[in-house]
Amino acid sequence: MRLSTVSLALFPVAASLAFSGCDLGKFGTKTTTELSGYDTISGYYTSLPQSVAFSATMKHEDPRNQNGTVNQIPDFLKSVMANPTLLYYDDPIKGLGSLRSHVDTANGIPTKIQDKTGTFGSSSSAYGEVTGCRLVQEKTNSGTFSQLADTVIVNKYKARGRLALDFELKYSLEGTDADCDPVRALFKSCYIDGTNCSSDSQSIFYRAFIQEIFDPFIHSGIMTEEEIGVFRDVRYEAKYE
Repeated sequence: MRLSTVSLALFPVAASLAFSGCDLGKFGTKTTTELSGYDTISGYYTSLPQSVAFSATMKHEDPRNQNGTVNQIPDFLKSVMANPTLLYYDDPIKGLGSLRSHVDTANGIPTKIQDKTGTFGSSSSAYGEVTGCRLVQEKTNSGTFSQLADTVIVNKYKARGRLALDFELKYSLEGTDADCDPVRALFKSCYIDGTNCSSDSQSIFYRAFIQEIFDPFIHSGIMTEEEIGVFRDVRYEAKYE
């Protein structure tokens, strides 16, 4: 979580990212697939990428929309959804679960499981406030899962079912141009040449975080790195089944 305060040479800023839900990323510990007797959900599920769509809006422009290829799905989601993916019941009583990478089960996406309907889904938002300009992160996931009559071996794992996922992630700036233009300038210079970045990995001005935001959209061709200086929002939606 990005809850730190940073001061940069160009603009003194206080930046924090306060989450109203669980963040994308690392869980505290690795998880095994040893299941409790009443847990008939947790396990590996087959799922393959189907589509990805990108959207980007610049200052004084209408939104741009573009379909991508599945190899342009961002790396984090590719990792979590590497076939087969682990659907795990973290707390069956409360319905809390997660989608996790079979390569690293500490890497995943929190969700809520409805076992009676074979569905899951959740949404959460986060924000970082910098001198009147707010960077907002919104993410949603929803999907379905079903059991196979017999387990199948997928990449040396026993898959017990099939899973479909619709995942959406959006970043936007909220505030006046007077307040947000300095933030855009910092994002742009940090992304392009590594200047005005924070060395604090919990800061929104940490270079790896800025690259995580913009890489998918620049690599897809929907925007250029120069346009980081005028962006209002970026969003992608990916589907698996």
